[in-house]
Amino acid sequence: MVNQERQSFPDTIRIRLLRILIAVGPIFAFRINDNTTFGVIDFLFIPLLVSTLIYRETRITNLELLYGVFLLISFMSQIFSMVAPNVGLFSISYHRLWASFLPFALVMGIRHVDQNLVSQLTSTFFISGLIAIVIGITLHHTGIELRTEQQRLWVGGGYGNTARAGGLLGNSGNFGHFAANWATIILFFSLANRNRFLKLFLITAIVLGCYSTFISSSRAAMLHLLVAFTFIVLIINVRTLFKIVLASLLIALLSLIYFPVFVELSGGASFTLRRLDIFNLSGDSLFFQTIRFSSWDSLYNQFFENPFLGLGYKNPTRVFGVYTDNAFMSTFLEFGLFAGICYLVWWLSALGAAVRQINASRLWATAGMAVILSEIAHGTTLDTHTIWYSMPIVMAFIALSIRMGSQAQRTLTHTDANT
Repeated sequence: MVNQERQSFPDTIRIRLLRILIAVGPIFAFRINDNTTFGVIDFLFIPLLVSTLIYRETRITNLELLYGVFLLISFMSQIFSMVAPNVGLFSISYHRLWASFLPFALVMGIRHVDQNLVSQLTSTFFISGLIAIVIGITLHHTGIELRTEQQRLWVGGGYGNTARAGGLLGNSGNFGHFAANWATIILFFSLANRNRFLKLFLITAIVLGCYSTFISSSRAAMLHLLVAFTFIVLIINVRTLFKIVLASLLIALLSLIYFPVFVELSGGASFTLRRLDIFNLSGDSLFFQTIRFSSWDSLYNQFFENPFLGLGYKNPTRVFGVYTDNAFMSTFLEFGLFAGICYLVWWLSALGAAVRQINASRLWATAGMAVILSEIAHGTTLDTHTIWYSMPIVMAFIALSIRMGSQAQRTLTHTDANT
């Protein structure tokens, strides 16, 4: 257990809010109708904001200042943009943009962050995330769709269409984002924490993360997992790595047998496998066949129409009739040049913070790099900054990895000074 006597009253409140977010956030999310959703982050927004602003014993970090500038510019854009707003300044949708970052500041404001606390939060997220993913899988296989226009795959060849798993909100992009981040966080934080249920956590995270990605048919989630899993080589011993290589070769061999019999699969299953076939093992991959590339080309030219304050939050889709599907491009288009630079530099700075910690703690540095870089990859193919369902939790765990790595750095520096 965490030694609560060491925590000040404000820090105790921060920790309790963090526990509520991680324990309830993945489960407490509902779709009222096609246009209305709500979740625990909507109820926690004011408490998170207040607890972030009240007295703290830690100094404000450069990462917090940088993101604060981004949010401030977004606020100015909402007020002074020359384009009529699609999302109001005081709407829940815009508040969620702020709420997604607040857990990061919340964690950075806690004076004492130790391995016991991080281990407990990881275990809590394992359980709450597992429940949410099982519900999402169950909804998909029972044919329950939570909105009338839930994403579908138009297979062709006489097969018609097939539904994509959308989780508790009926959105395949959100479900894929949550599942990929859940698998990444549980995998690397369990390894860094040396969790006593390590094997159970690892196997469950990898299997359900991959399967959820498959049924959501999310190419962004597939890219996310591919980037994240490459970091395993930095964190495991040679014997375990040898076993993983053998397992990978076996999977590759089975794939060579599996892909030629696509004709024996259902139309939906074969189409999904081709969509997620990033290495073109089937010889007929659809992974890079997307309208995103042509959309990005046209949107790039539109940026120069409103370069400084942008079009306003979620306005590009309304104005141009296309989805950006790129968080970095979206922030430039929505809030202008300076906000876009702040957002991009924030992610690169967070990644740099994790990289600099690798000598002090390979485990925590690798956990941070895996979560951050895979999220950057995800953000290049999806507007992840708008995913209020999972981004607050992701930001909290990024902060936890940075805090644990910083703690290891201080310990190393103190040890070197005494030798």
